[in-house]
Amino acid sequence: MGWEGKSLIRYHLTKYSDYSKELIQFLLDAVRFLLEHNYFTFDANFRPLVCQFIYGVVGGNPYYCKTERTSKAIHALYRRSSVYMARYPGRICQFLKDINRNDLNLGFTSQFSPNQIEFLDVMLSIEDQAINTSIFRKPCSGNTLRHASSCHPKKRIEGIPVGQFSRLRRNCSTSKDFGSQARDMQLRFLERGYKQRTIQKALQRAEGSNRENLLRTREKENKSQNWSDRVALTTRYSKQFFELSRIVKKFLPILYGDEHFFRVLSQGINVIPKRAHTLKDMLSPSHFKMEGQRRDLGPLTSIGNYRCGSHRCITYRHMKVSKRFKSTVTGREFDIKGYINCNTTYVIYLITCLKCQMQYVGCTTEKLKERAREHMGQIKNPRMAEKSNITKQFTACNGGDLEFFCIQGIVRVRLGERGGDQLSLLERREVFWIFHLGTHLPLGLKHEFDVTCYI
Repeated sequence: MGWEGKSLIRYHLTKYSDYSKELIQFLLDAVRFLLEHNYFTFDANFRPLVCQFIYGVVGGNPYYCKTERTSKAIHALYRRSSVYMARYPGRICQFLKDINRNDLNLGFTSQFSPNQIEFLDVMLSIEDQAINTSIFRKPCSGNTLRHASSCHPKKRIEGIPVGQFSRLRRNCSTSKDFGSQARDMQLRFLERGYKQRTIQKALQRAEGSNRENLLRTREKENKSQNWSDRVALTTRYSKQFFELSRIVKKFLPILYGDEHFFRVLSQGINVIPKRAHTLKDMLSPSHFKMEGQRRDLGPLTSIGNYRCGSHRCITYRHMKVSKRFKSTVTGREFDIKGYINCNTTYVIYLITCLKCQMQYVGCTTEKLKERAREHMGQIKNPRMAEKSNITKQFTACNGGDLEFFCIQGIVRVRLGERGGDQLSLLERREVFWIFHLGTHLPLGLKHEFDVTCYI
């Protein structure tokens, strides 16, 4: 943190707080430590953040507050402005040029008119000793209305003209201004692909509304009680959203057979769409990567599934050494994109019966060899023959003979530079490969998996 930033914080703590000198110094040291140990990633490298103190939304007001109270130049401007405006009320432009000649890097703009002035998106004007309001748009403003073909629910798209015309009705105090602005709004909606019928319906609704009611602050209806009684199913919006919603609600009674599900779901569910993925998400991700940049594979650059090298490892003979893995259902082959061995944790693994070619996809947070031992121990134990689909299959196919047992790690789940929930990511990748390799029943051995990790 630069000297100016520390000086700013010290100024406000000293002037506007009753903290002791020791506490103020402690806070300054803590802020300095946090800012001087701040890093960001770029081009797969960690880089120290050199310019840490930014006068943005948080630091802007304290900065200008200190400047106004300590700068002699600002005080001089105040004195000049009061005298200048009192003596020369008609020379506003000259006054603006004078105050812009300062060494404080401050620039001022102004808008002066005896009859009208704009504020944000509202135009204020005086007519017949009355103040009228209308809509103001900058000359450089473009048509930024959401396109009618945008990937959003139909009701939300149809609600945009209603909201925009209601805004015109509220902000335009005269019928003449409302009609003029409404015609301009109609043209802009037509340019964005909206149907004439939708636009006309929204316009008629705005024309029939009472402006005084629109100007009042509406009390929000408390819908929390109704919503709290239902479970919310939130998912990304797509063109198939309403069809998926219909299917889920149609077959929801299947879950009523379980008393716990019935107690939770008997009131029904709310299927809620959230923002769909956009081109921006794909073309300009928040975490930039250079073209051709390789993924972080850790200190080991070898790619594939390998044995740990210990002859005491009982999974040694059953671990398949390979750089690729294949689905016996679809026949497709995939590359292993990392280094995996018996001691690797957070792994998606693939078990194959070499006799019947049935496959099973699983995941583990433990070492791969420990998970393999659990499967092998259950297969060898006759009392465990009915415990899982794997033990049932190996018992029925080859009498529990481990010679036909083959396991290989196919994906190592690693977190990126930003961290995250590694277990959640592991569960997602497991479900992904269950479907891509076709290892779910009846084609494979996997019969229990949770797809809610994607919701």
